[in-house]
Amino acid sequence: MTMKTTKAGARYSLILLFLITTYLPQTLAQADQLVGNWENELGSMLVVDSVQNYVMHGAYHSSSGVDGRIFPLQGWVNRSDSSGAWAVSFMVQWEDYGSITSWTGFLDEDEEGTYLKTLWHLVRPGEKEPWERIITNSSTFRKMAR
Repeated sequence: MTMKTTKAGARYSLILLFLITTYLPQTLAQADQLVGNWENELGSMLVVDSVQNYVMHGAYHSSSGVDGRIFPLQGWVNRSDSSGAWAVSFMVQWEDYGSITSWTGFLDEDEEGTYLKTLWHLVRPGEKEPWERIITNSSTFRKMAR
């Protein structure tokens, strides 16, 4: 290895280190805008406790069908380099109900404020007919004031 190659490698390493230390914390800090309470059009509550290393943790309270119980959720976020838009996906395992719901969508803003637009799939494997085992719809969650 020549001295010239070593200097070039060191230069690229410094540039990479600069980019990681400058932009990654900023990107992850922007994910903090997801932290908080969100409510959908049916009154269900999404509570995002934290977003760390693109992993989201929180709880979900459905306004229908689960007797008022609160369930843990886990999800993931990702950010588009070109547009800066956030992709969000999370899921809830409904424990003894034997089902799972997953939501996937994007974070955006309009004149009413920040919202999370999602499509969801609810899997209910215990249903008699195959066509009843997966249902799907959409939900829009609005961030609530702190």
